[in-house]
Amino acid sequence: MKNNTFPIIEISENESIDIEGNKSSIFEIECIDYSQFSDREIDSFLDNIERSFNSMEANETLRFYQLNARSFIQLKAGSNYKLPMNTLPSSELLEIFFKEKDIFSDVGVYDDYISFNGCYRRILSVCAFSSEEIDYSLIPENLNYILDLKKIDQNISLKKLDQIRRLHQGSYLKSRRDIESEGAYDQSESLIEDLTNQTESLFDIAMYIIVDALSLEELNNKTMDIVQHMKLKGVELYIEGHSLKKLKSGLGAVFSSLVPGVKPKLKLRSMPDKTSHLTRLLPLNRSKFMIEGIEFHDSFDNVIKFNPFYEEF
Repeated sequence: MKNNTFPIIEISENESIDIEGNKSSIFEIECIDYSQFSDREIDSFLDNIERSFNSMEANETLRFYQLNARSFIQLKAGSNYKLPMNTLPSSELLEIFFKEKDIFSDVGVYDDYISFNGCYRRILSVCAFSSEEIDYSLIPENLNYILDLKKIDQNISLKKLDQIRRLHQGSYLKSRRDIESEGAYDQSESLIEDLTNQTESLFDIAMYIIVDALSLEELNNKTMDIVQHMKLKGVELYIEGHSLKKLKSGLGAVFSSLVPGVKPKLKLRSMPDKTSHLTRLLPLNRSKFMIEGIEFHDSFDNVIKFNPFYEEF
């Protein structure tokens, strides 16, 4: 990597060690097809994921990748956390991330994009989500993205929420109503109850959307489409860059931090989130029909297999 030290120093099958000595394990997730389930069944499935998150140890970090219509989870080596889905050890993610086996080619860092292996890449970080409730359809199935999360200790979470509640508790005594302050008070009050009952937990999260193209023009067009699409869904994006003129810096460091096997930092772009919202951001949905048969493509260009001679038809 040009002007940067490659952040992984050792790789063995699905395990790796980053430049700071952190050991990670990577597994591919066998996703389910939400379109084949009712809303009630999907909610039940996600409730199970929520319970697994709520039982995580404090300060546990996870990283999820959705790249090229495949999903992966990265954990600290030896972690006790078990995603309640089928997963298999994978050694392919690094190659998928760099698009070629030659992952050691020079990486050029420019004003607001990166180039390597004949590819142009832009990184969009999520700054904010809409305050409205979301469902599992918020993130398009064909979007390449990375989601980092770190569980906040419950006592620390309760203290933070109590501070917010105290800050806004006088909103109901004002002569003129402050709807925003009242909402913050009510939300903190409700979340304190949920945390106490262990039906919710708080996490620090960071989400990055990866945009790839074969030309700079294509990259700009794809970036604009994604920014506009996510804006309509209430998601605010920030284009990472490295330009004094545009008052941006750190694109190379952000790119290096997202390389598979590197421990998530959750510093610059982190924001708080609760379990029930967070689980709707996970890359667990994938179109599928049959394991084998004639290949077709869905609306996201994902392969779907169909066997017309299947005995149960």
